Amino acid sequence: NEKFREGVQPWTCFHTREDVFPEFFKRVLLLKDDDQDLRMHERTTYLVFSINIFQSLEDEMVRGQVLRLVSLPLWQALSPGRLQLELHAHSQLAKHWKSLLKKEQKAAVKAGYVPPRQRPEARFVPGLIDEFLGV
Repeated sequence: NEKFREGVQPWTCFHTREDVFPEFFKRVLLLKDDDQDLRMHERTTYLVFSINIFQSLEDEMVRGQVLRLVSLPLWQALSPGRLQLELHAHSQLAKHWKSLLKKEQKAAVKAGYVPPRQRPEARFVPGLIDEFLGV
């Protein structure tokens, strides 16, 4: 957040070690999943970081991680009725949704399978919205 305030390129430190960035990003997502409650200033910092990272989509390394937060598995968080309305209104999206469900069914039989609703990237945006509405 400090680099954004200073107007410095925030992600250059990761460009020499791009293999570290996905783990860093995963750890940031898991901050909200821990059982500990964040204090108000920590929540604010987390929210500012989230805004900054979404505003950094021009960086290919960042884009690869951030777009997973708003991809089709996020739709698992919709109510069943709303999901059906959206799929009915967009037939191309319905095809992608069916394909995603087939992939999930195949993956469900493997050991270590984590359902989409329990994945950090699928809970991030709904959790951020729930927290915002709860404050």
